Amino acid sequence: MLGSIQPKILVIDDDRFVRRLVEISLRRIGKMDVISVASGVEGLAVIGENLPDLILLDSIMPVMSGPETLKYILKSAATASIPVAFLTAASDAGAADFYRSIGAIATIRKPFIPASLVENVEQILARRRSNAAGLADVRAAVQPEISSVAA
Repeated sequence: MLGSIQPKILVIDDDRFVRRLVEISLRRIGKMDVISVASGVEGLAVIGENLPDLILLDSIMPVMSGPETLKYILKSAATASIPVAFLTAASDAGAADFYRSIGAIATIRKPFIPASLVENVEQILARRRSNAAGLADVRAAVQPEISSVAA
């Protein structure tokens, strides 16, 4: 974690038991701030107000599926950069490939062991911080060149 700031995770899953298990795991083991909702529609309603560091998204939900929800997340400039990992019972590589092809950064298989879930989420967040730091380094290195060309 960055200093004392707790990562904020948005969980979107229609299964109340899964939501509760994810909440307890991430809060107690991972010391993370967790917001959970039961549908893609609810998730889209709260995402802009809360801007999570990561979204854990169920793949199969009524009304609006996980892939449909992801499309809306990616369409908005305010939310498109938030990483999304799918929570899914699908165990084949084809499902993971499909989720990545539509914009997810990871797939976390259900059922999961709470400590493994926390470890997976921490790894995703660490990659995001590393990528953001790397991008900032590249921007800092390139900025003087851009400034001198513009002058």
